[in-house]
Amino acid sequence: MDLFEYIGGSNMNRLDYLFLSKVLINLLFQSGITSITAYNNQNQTIPNKWIYVIISFLLIFLLGYLSSNNSSFYLRFILLVTLSYVNGIIFSGIVIHIPDKEIK
Repeated sequence: MDLFEYIGGSNMNRLDYLFLSKVLINLLFQSGITSITAYNNQNQTIPNKWIYVIISFLLIFLLGYLSSNNSSFYLRFILLVTLSYVNGIIFSGIVIHIPDKEIK
């Protein structure tokens, strides 16, 4: 049995596996940026959390628009990194209200 058949079944070819692996690696990278940002900012108070929420939604809509217009990979990647950073700041404001017992 081939590795690709074991993971995705016989209908999954190598290009699909490559695409899936790139998506999962990108997801891990973005989650890492979000968690590192949230951990580094957890002791700081954020004065206007709603501005970051609005910026987050604007970045999501901008990414959707740019993805439909075939913009450059680097521009979308920079916007994804910025979105992960903003989400990390938002999560750091949420983590303050959760007891340490529930986090661990």
